[in-house]
Amino acid sequence: MVESHPKKDRRYWLTPRSDFGTIIQHIPLWPISAERHVRQTCRVQRIVRPPLFPYQTPKHSVTAQKTIPVIGIVGGIGSGKSAIANGVAHMHPITVIDADSIGHRALEQPSVKQKLHSQFGMRIFDSEDNVVRSELASIVFGATDEHTAARGALQRIVHPVIQQAIQQQIAAIRDQAEHRAVLLDAAILLETGWRSVCDHIVFIDAPSAMRLQRVSENRNWNADDWSQRESLQLPLAEKRKLADSTIHNSGRLDEAITKLREIVDAVCAR
Repeated sequence: MVESHPKKDRRYWLTPRSDFGTIIQHIPLWPISAERHVRQTCRVQRIVRPPLFPYQTPKHSVTAQKTIPVIGIVGGIGSGKSAIANGVAHMHPITVIDADSIGHRALEQPSVKQKLHSQFGMRIFDSEDNVVRSELASIVFGATDEHTAARGALQRIVHPVIQQAIQQQIAAIRDQAEHRAVLLDAAILLETGWRSVCDHIVFIDAPSAMRLQRVSENRNWNADDWSQRESLQLPLAEKRKLADSTIHNSGRLDEAITKLREIVDAVCAR
């Protein structure tokens, strides 16, 4: 059946779509047969097909870089978290973020100092307006209700600042292609909710006697100091349960470092 056409003295507009969804408008054609109409439409499309848009990625290029993983390191006090993490970082393009160091620097910020002054007064500051950490520790570490209230106030002041700094450092590291992974060394990572920034959690396990010996030698703590601080964190069994991997650090340090390196390799290979 032959289709009827418009009168010969009238033009109509052919508006085919290209592969890119662009409507080709205002192409005047005289009435033609249905078969010629299809051929003409295809020919017009081939002629006016737009070039590759600037935002389109060539077929063989890399469309996106793989996100650098963040591996959280947790464990009991004196378990050797920092020694193991730094041991891996010394051998590989891996960066360690030390949450304790960030916390110490947070106490130097004017805005934090102002809040601490309002909360605890001048007794925690020296003559040069620096926070005396030992004095602050005596106020917040303890078993009384006053200690608990003071500790909660300190955490509300300092923890958001620490978390923001951690997130900023992670973002800066991920902008640099030479880094392979980030190790987040944070004793209270699970307690504070910082787990949300991690792709994998590693629990460092070590016997209690060994951990006590380490803090006695490295921090000059006695058994009461050590047990009191650890009682304020999640129980070790809970930390172990929440972790994705466990490393036993009761033997040679290099063995624990090798184990963490293997875990980092596995996480980066995903």
